[in-house]
Amino acid sequence: MLLALPTTTLLWYFRTCDTRENIHQNYFFDAFKKLTNNKVVRHEIATQRLTNLVKKVPKYKEEIKLAFIKVLKSFPRKSTSNYERRTYATVAYQ
Repeated sequence: MLLALPTTTLLWYFRTCDTRENIHQNYFFDAFKKLTNNKVVRHEIATQRLTNLVKKVPKYKEEIKLAFIKVLKSFPRKSTSNYERRTYATVAYQ
C-alpha cells in the first residue's frame, strides 16, 4: 500500500502533464491551419487563439512569432489592409 500510492500519484501527474501538452499542441496546429487559410475571419480567430496560447504556454512564443512574420510576408501587398498588418504585427511582437 505504501508503494502503490506514490506510484499512482506519480503516474497520474505525468499523464496529466502529457495530456495537457497534447491539448496545447492540437490547439497550436489548429490555429496555424486557420492562419494559413485565405479567409480574414479565420485569421482573426487564429490570431486570438495563438495570443491566448502564448499566455498559457510561453515556450511557443518564438514559433508563433515566426509564423506571424511568415504569414505577413506571404500576404499580397495590395490586398492587405493597414489594419490587418498592424493587428498581426502587434500580436507577433507581444
